[in-house]
Amino acid sequence: MLRAHLASEEELWGWIVAACRNVDERGRNRDIPDIKVRFFVCPEARDARYEGAGLAHAPAEFLPRESDVSLAAYTERMMRLLDGQRFGLVVNGLQLVDFAFCERVRDFIFDYQSLNGIRATPAVIAFLGNYDRTAFGAHADQQCADVFQFVISGRKRMRLWSGPQVEANPALERALSQRPSDYMPESWASVTIDGNPGELLYWPGEAWHVGEAIDEEPHMCVSVSLVPPFLTLDALLEAAVDHVLRNTIAVCFPQDAAPHPVGGISDPIVDETCARAIGALDEELYARVRQQWLCASTSLGMKHPRRSPDDVLRAGDCISSDSRLLQCCPDGSELLVVSVGVALRCSAGMKGLLDDLRTERAWIVDELVARHAVEHEAKAIEVLLDELHSTGSIRKITADRADGVASTGPKRA
Repeated sequence: MLRAHLASEEELWGWIVAACRNVDERGRNRDIPDIKVRFFVCPEARDARYEGAGLAHAPAEFLPRESDVSLAAYTERMMRLLDGQRFGLVVNGLQLVDFAFCERVRDFIFDYQSLNGIRATPAVIAFLGNYDRTAFGAHADQQCADVFQFVISGRKRMRLWSGPQVEANPALERALSQRPSDYMPESWASVTIDGNPGELLYWPGEAWHVGEAIDEEPHMCVSVSLVPPFLTLDALLEAAVDHVLRNTIAVCFPQDAAPHPVGGISDPIVDETCARAIGALDEELYARVRQQWLCASTSLGMKHPRRSPDDVLRAGDCISSDSRLLQCCPDGSELLVVSVGVALRCSAGMKGLLDDLRTERAWIVDELVARHAVEHEAKAIEVLLDELHSTGSIRKITADRADGVASTGPKRA
């Protein structure tokens, strides 16, 4: 265990409340669909409100509200609503609620990814409640590389069975697989780690594990699980093939020239279609793979929230960029610009602007626009700067002149 700070109790509580706002009957946030909320209990008797594992069919009535001013107040309301049954809440994709929180997670894993490469990307999950065990019981996240859990409030116990230990004992693996919620008979083979507020817990992804509260005390934790990256060649290949075939068929078979079902398709038509598709696929797949790697390298594979619509760039703002989060490369007659995992396209002539931004110097917005508006329309430059700022590769800094240097934050030469 290490001491580590990711968020205060008040911050985390506010983000969880925001994530639980406007949730549908499946637990999806209607405003941010990549956020998923699950509420569970361990009912003593059959209750139609819950599935077999204790997950609520429709979680909305059980979720935190603005009127629940703290975890303690929310716990008190839930205990009344649930007639004393212990409960838990799991929020997937919490980083999408707050841009600053997302940046903290990214900074936390940056050194890890610098050493190991982008072979795994972070999934951010919040856990809270006073449950005696999570609804899922003992399980292994087979696709995880590593799991880091920050204990923000209360105390949290993790019970662990090492991956090699379970793999070497078929009876143990069978027991944990078949009775995940009734794992105590196998506790002899487990180890426990207890975390206090401000401590960081770690376990390898291959380990079987289950979370437990200590002495029925409510807790809040944030897990950063490193899972396989979204960059998978089969998905990219499928998308590229689909795109190429659509265009190829349109070229091979102009309007009213496509073969009819009655006559069948001749071998020359098949050969021509394949030849054209294979010829075009090489370039298409290369472009898609390059774009995905740029996205992964600038976002570490994370999905990021956009900045608040109220946080806009103004002419007199002093800005700087982080070159780690902003990359570009030529793509035919255009320039592919990737900012924190978001791919943008602009005129190839904008490269001078991007080169200036990637120096990490401080710039005054209107002076930077004027510097490059000689060859390009000022409005197009302003739109691109707004996009880059909304994703977070450009940030405002405090400066009275635009001749300083800002390499990783608001620093001055």
